[in-house]
Amino acid sequence: MCNVCGKIAVVKLKIRLNLPKKLRELKAKLRKAGFTDRSGKGSHTVWSHPNLPYSITLSGKDGEDADRYQEKDVRNALKDLQGLEEEDNKE
Repeated sequence: MCNVCGKIAVVKLKIRLNLPKKLRELKAKLRKAGFTDRSGKGSHTVWSHPNLPYSITLSGKDGEDADRYQEKDVRNALKDLQGLEEEDNKE
């Protein structure tokens, strides 16, 4: 099996089993959406976006599995940001 095929199989398996995402995946999504990060205490990072009135704190090292609440926080923040952008486009 080629290296790419193996990676695709792993992704499909993660989706099927609903395995938690790695923190690095959540951080990449936030960065891609325009969030900036600053260091917190220990392994904590605080993520903020200029268009959102709140910030998100993620704790843990990049290779660790994200907790369900962390995935939910990131998902909700991205939805809020998308909603703001849709409102701006309507005006």
